[in-house]
Amino acid sequence: MLEIADTLEWLIGTWRVDREIEDNQTGTRGSLSGVATLLPLSADDVDEYGIHARYSEEGELQFGAYAGTARRSLLYARLDAGSTMVYFADHRPFIRLNLRRGACSADHRCGDDRYEITARVHSHDVLQEQWRVRGPATDYAARAWLRRLSSLPSIS
Repeated sequence: MLEIADTLEWLIGTWRVDREIEDNQTGTRGSLSGVATLLPLSADDVDEYGIHARYSEEGELQFGAYAGTARRSLLYARLDAGSTMVYFADHRPFIRLNLRRGACSADHRCGDDRYEITARVHSHDVLQEQWRVRGPATDYAARAWLRRLSSLPSIS
């Protein structure tokens, strides 16, 4: 594992995303292939939540009978060099990432559902995420490989 001095700085850039998804209740499997970009904001654009970067992901999702475009947006705020808070697009807190040691685990509660993530840095250009989501009506796992396509200017 590669240790990361600054989690948010390291994540800034454009990434190829390949995600496998398995619904453990129905046995349905799927995948997403696409591109994600984490763009830094200028110092003037940092909002009252301390948002320093915006994440946008778009890809082609194949899941069961569905085949089409899928998108998601997230917001990132630097807590310190090691830690970054990830928010949903509406500023609700999601998870805290700290890749200083090259890996981290975090979880998020959403009602009765629990989202668990493990993130692991495999090289300067490869990050793997493993998700496990469980709840009364939810039980799925997802594994994503993010491969850096390009770096972007650092955060001001």
